[in-house]
Amino acid sequence: AQLESVDMKGRSGEEYVLADLLREWQVAPEFRQGISARWRCRIVPTATNEEEIRQHVLDGTPVLVPTEYGTKACEQVGEDALEYLTGNAERNQFPRPKIAFVAGWGRPGSMLADDEELQIVDSFETVLGNSESGKPLNLQMFHRDDEGAPRIPKLPDALEWPLPDLFGTDSTFQGEV
Repeated sequence: AQLESVDMKGRSGEEYVLADLLREWQVAPEFRQGISARWRCRIVPTATNEEEIRQHVLDGTPVLVPTEYGTKACEQVGEDALEYLTGNAERNQFPRPKIAFVAGWGRPGSMLADDEELQIVDSFETVLGNSESGKPLNLQMFHRDDEGAPRIPKLPDALEWPLPDLFGTDSTFQGEV
């Protein structure tokens, strides 16, 4: 089911119970289960212009930018990004298997190379919902051109960054810091 856009005007900066917000936003129960009523969250503000973005950057506070900056990336994947990844066999299947981290991997006291904490995956479909353990998986995957990389576009290249004087003026960012 596709969700309508959630109007957050006037709600940023306030503290909320995360489970309550997810229920209000009609997030499917399977994605909300297990979220403690003790977990709190704050909604970050959305800037409406570059001056507001600049002030948040200078203050070191998180901010969402207008959707226009991501339009080209969103146009590449269409309305449903999950369907985009899993609905096409060539994009869904990885040329080479990848290692995914099982939820909880890396917590204090855990073994870093433990077959209960890692899973070999060969598709986005496996990562997004068919793990052997039934726990969520985390795939650290980056958009690359090598032969073993999944066949998806480099979406960061399609982003239009605000504040070109701070972030650059084109899509030449190559992951360098």
